[in-house]
Formats: sequence, structure tokens, C-alpha cells
Amino acid sequence: MKLKRLKIYYYFWIAALLMVFELIFNADIYQQSLGIDFIFNGIFEHVNLNLVGSAAAAFYVLNGLAYWYIQEQLDLNLNTVLIKIHSFIFLFGIMVCFIFIKFDRYIEHKEVTEIYLKFNYYLKIVSLLITAAALIIAQPIFIINLLKSNHKKQRDKHQLNPKK
Repeated sequence: MKLKRLKIYYYFWIAALLMVFELIFNADIYQQSLGIDFIFNGIFEHVNLNLVGSAAAAFYVLNGLAYWYIQEQLDLNLNTVLIKIHSFIFLFGIMVCFIFIKFDRYIEHKEVTEIYLKFNYYLKIVSLLITAAALIIAQPIFIINLLKSNHKKQRDKHQLNPKK
């Protein structure tokens, strides 16, 4: 039996399920706040990780639905290279945040030193910046791919049926 290659929207839906399972099975960790206390000239942030994980799962589901609708319903042929770039940045960019947070929670019971506090602070900043970059960089790639494919479909349609 040959396995069929999964379409990209399945990967997004699988990632959403994994994120939901992660939130369910590690609820005790994610009930705590992210605890970033001093970012960007005095703005205080306390983010509940359940909300962040739920938002990530929702983004994964929405991206999966968008790819499904575009590829199956609109029958647009998207550029596979741009699909791979967008998917890699988006899927792994958000997951990196949770990996860093899990690492932080794992070493949290260790002896707290000044070096640990600085490392912890920078680790959280880096994880949030990676996640923000994933959203800021990946979504325009998706939009560019969509517009490019739509333009190509319109051009091909016009070439097949030119007006006289």
C-alpha cells in the first residue's frame, strides 16, 4: 500500500491538534502566566499561556482552512516553494515559543541565580520575537503566493479565451 502525500492543510490541522493536546496534558504548566515583567520602556505584560496556545491552534486551523479552500474549492495552483517557506516559518516559529517555555518551566525548580534570571528573561524575549516574526513574515508570503496564483489563473484564462 502506497501512502499518499499529505496536502499542506493537513499539516496545519495536525499542528492544531498537537497544540490542543499539549494544552490539555500540560494544563498545570500553562495556567501560570508567561511573566514577562519589563518590556519596551515599562510596558508590563502577563500573558496566560492557555490564551497563547489557543490562539496558535486557531491560527493553525485558519491557515489549514485557507489552504484547503484555495486549493480544493478555488482550484488555484499555489507556488510550492512559497507554500513550504510559509508553512515552515509559521508552523515552527510558533512551536519554538512553546519549546522555550517548556524549557523554562523545566529548569524553573533549579536554584535561582542572577545569571538564571537574566537568561530566563532573554529566553522569553527571544521566544516572543520569534513568534512575532513568524506571524509578521509568514503571512505576507501567503498573501503574495495567493495574489500571484490568482493573477496567473486570470492571465491563463484570458489567454485561452481572448476577447475579439
